Amino acid sequence: MVCGLVAMLAAACAASPVRGQPDVIVAASPQRTIDAGPAAITVDRFGLHAEGVVDLARDAVRLTVDEVSGPDLEVLAVAERTWTRPLGDSTWIPVTSEVDLLSLPGGLRSGDPRAAVALVRGASRVRVFGGLQVQQTSTVRYDLRVDPQAAAAQAPPGARAELAGLAAAVDHTVRVDIYVDGVGRIRRLEVPEDLRSVTPTTRVDGNRISATIDFIRFGVEATGLDPPP
Repeated sequence: MVCGLVAMLAAACAASPVRGQPDVIVAASPQRTIDAGPAAITVDRFGLHAEGVVDLARDAVRLTVDEVSGPDLEVLAVAERTWTRPLGDSTWIPVTSEVDLLSLPGGLRSGDPRAAVALVRGASRVRVFGGLQVQQTSTVRYDLRVDPQAAAAQAPPGARAELAGLAAAVDHTVRVDIYVDGVGRIRRLEVPEDLRSVTPTTRVDGNRISATIDFIRFGVEATGLDPPP
């Protein structure tokens, strides 16, 4: 009985929100997410679902993309280089054309988890929304206004070019929502698809049109993230 009570208390403590000032928690969350190791992730937007693994420390991500309007494919990005291949194919094809701001190929608008986490470093205003569950994990949601120029100045080398491109393209802050777990890691980011718009675009039901990036599990085995030969 005592052991059961201890286990319950430990679980409750693990689910408790990280304590501290919201701006301090948000400022620390990108590095805490990096330090947590490779993560299994999903990326969702209207008509698209992707899942795979990201290693923020290595600046590498690999995703399998299921898009309603196009063929299923795999995307691999390491630093500033990107490749794609049809699902089931063995040959990676380098991506030479430019993609949209903070995007990966294959319809992953604003869905690059590496750039999205780095964008949080430029938070200029932080508001606490409240506690919410993300993938059966207790989190606190923070609504941010992010200065792309400040984010670019603080970004790791891999994401710096993308954020500098965003800073050059817009002259306004970008609204980003993040969900932080009890040990300060980012578990979800919601990044507007249309980063050029001062006011986030919305659907008919009033919900913002965003790319939602979820960190499902940390410390996973990060295989298949090496650049193709």
